[in-house]
Amino acid sequence: MKKFLRLMALCTVISAAAMGADYSEGLRSKDYKWSQINMFHVQNHANAFGDTYHNTYLQVEGGGRSGFLNLYYFVDVNNFLDSGQSGKKDDHGDFFLKIAPKFSIDAMTGRDLSIGPVKEWFISTQYKGFNDMETYYVGFGVDWDAPFFDSIASNLYATYRNTSLDNGSDADWDYSGIVLATNWYTVLTTFENGANLSYQGWMDIGFNNDYAERNGGTHDEFQMYNGFYYNKENYSLSYSVKLHNHFSYNNTENHDAVTHFFGVHYRM
Repeated sequence: MKKFLRLMALCTVISAAAMGADYSEGLRSKDYKWSQINMFHVQNHANAFGDTYHNTYLQVEGGGRSGFLNLYYFVDVNNFLDSGQSGKKDDHGDFFLKIAPKFSIDAMTGRDLSIGPVKEWFISTQYKGFNDMETYYVGFGVDWDAPFFDSIASNLYATYRNTSLDNGSDADWDYSGIVLATNWYTVLTTFENGANLSYQGWMDIGFNNDYAERNGGTHDEFQMYNGFYYNKENYSLSYSVKLHNHFSYNNTENHDAVTHFFGVHYRM
């Protein structure tokens, strides 16, 4: 506990005082929304259950802010136009869905709770699902004021897996570990033609997963996505690299493969 307090004190000293979430003009004054369509081609996809594979998938992505609700979501359609590697469709499902609603504690209480580098506090939830797998997440999150980043946020979740899909029983929720999830975005440079180069990504550190261990997996997992996007008006081109360790809480096959993404994007 003392080490944690010292770390928080250090963060407070080295970071400028955070600008708290300002709702002085009303609860809905910070509202916004966005959406885009992404097409990714993936090479050397990590796979803890066999060989690496390639896949082309369509993704609809979006989010926004409405009062105290902060929402992010995406849905992936794998092997779009039957363009993925033959025989691998069952490994990763036809679809993958993520919905992540966060609820601002600052907005709900009407108080500025910013402290040191922490700009805003949230109750964070998340749902992930694809063929025969559902996981629910619940915890707390913060938005940070950090140098060199336009936005950065972290969430600490407890996770629960719907094990009825594993064994065919009625709904049964098993605790499946803790996840520390961080995501970020920043513009690296702007060009004379009005385009810019941005860096965005996310990192998930999973641990304490007794459920995976009981079923032959690992106690921990690591994933980190690093994306570089050339943005011009409503269009973007991207190259991204994703790092893994114990992917899907396993240490077999290609659990630690480095995966490459090539993307085309249209913002609506």
